Amino acid sequence: MKEENIKLQGLGSTEPVASNDTTAGRTENRRVSIVMIAD
Repeated sequence: MKEENIKLQGLGSTEPVASNDTTAGRTENRRVSIVMIAD
């Protein structure tokens, strides 16, 4: 895989899925999604 075909995007601070006010919420917000698209 060529490096120019890899895209990284951090959304943790701008698009949390749960509140960062609790430990459980911060745990939910610690996530990684990997999407592979075939040519």
